[in-house]
Amino acid sequence: MSRTDDAIRRALRAERDDLLADLDEPNMLSQALTTMRRGTRWINALVIVFTLVFFGLQIWTAVRFFGATEVKHMIAWAVGFSFCALAVAMLKLWFWMQMDKYVILREVKRLELQVARLSEKLAESL
Repeated sequence: MSRTDDAIRRALRAERDDLLADLDEPNMLSQALTTMRRGTRWINALVIVFTLVFFGLQIWTAVRFFGATEVKHMIAWAVGFSFCALAVAMLKLWFWMQMDKYVILREVKRLELQVARLSEKLAESL
């Protein structure tokens, strides 16, 4: 009885260690690069380009705001700055959701692999 229990404990410990080794989360850079390796890479590249363009426009409108002398022009440049800031924020949120989508997809694939392993073990035990 004791030998059987020890064998079961060793098998469970090895399986638990394998599962814990797979739980390493990728860093933000590798998540961002993963979005550039998938099927929608051209859309992601376009979003990055638009983010940089709107950020450049945001800096330009801020400089023009502080250089304006009339209140009407200051309001116009402030509205432009606010629009660019909102555009940058929305594009970043979209990109972060894409990164999160691939992390979730990776987790679902990991669960599928665990279910497949479990079904193999159940088939072997029957």
